[in-house]
Amino acid sequence: MPSGPKPPPADDAEKIQRFADPLKKHVILCGFGHVGQNLASFLHEGGFQFVALERDPQLAREAWQAGHRVFYGDSTSPALLRSAGLSRAVALVVSFDDAPAALQITKMVRQEHPTLPIITRLSDDRHFQALHEAGATDIVPEYVEAGTMLATHVLGYLGLPSDRMLSLVEEIRRDQYRKLRGHFQGTQEGSHDDLSSWRLRTLLLVPGCNAIGMRLCELQTGSNVHVRAVRRGSARDERPDPDMLLQEGDALILQGAAEDLEHVERRLIQG
Repeated sequence: MPSGPKPPPADDAEKIQRFADPLKKHVILCGFGHVGQNLASFLHEGGFQFVALERDPQLAREAWQAGHRVFYGDSTSPALLRSAGLSRAVALVVSFDDAPAALQITKMVRQEHPTLPIITRLSDDRHFQALHEAGATDIVPEYVEAGTMLATHVLGYLGLPSDRMLSLVEEIRRDQYRKLRGHFQGTQEGSHDDLSSWRLRTLLLVPGCNAIGMRLCELQTGSNVHVRAVRRGSARDERPDPDMLLQEGDALILQGAAEDLEHVERRLIQG
């Protein structure tokens, strides 16, 4: 292994703070495995800075030697997260697959920073409710995203008409998210939770969609529907550039009430 500086020890918050102090509006990555590294690549290409905490000392050391701000430490430590510039960060991402740790991080961060975006990876939907109640801003269920992408490719090869493919994929996606919402909505009568803002829908820009060729800032979604992310290929951009030029194959992750989403989808597809 090539020689190089070692990352600060897990219990040395002062050293992490020294490296993170110059940063502001950066992203804190909890975990630097395959998912964290892929996200870091997109952040780097987009000109955004990040600080990562990784529990595997060898992985942290190798990433540090490669020039990344990746430190050996446990992301569930409030002291280490604060040292990584939590108060100045623009977002925090839990990229590792450890639901109890993700829940612990989300609860702690949400108590100190009520508005900071917290994006969590989810491989087991049994933890959806707990993460939502703890204050996670976005919960990305792996099987829904992967299944939708696979279905889109397979149906395309099967020659299904684009409008039917879009309808079928979105119908299945809505059903999957409906199941997830059912987990945190509960079945108690008289629930006062307004869950309309948690309805998520992905609009795949198939050939002929009116939105193709538009800039993101030109989309007329109204005040009740928001573009939460844009997925292009395997890259999901949670903070897309407003001047991003939309292309065929892009997927817009929309959030809003069901009736508003349907209206916006029709406009973006048909004009």
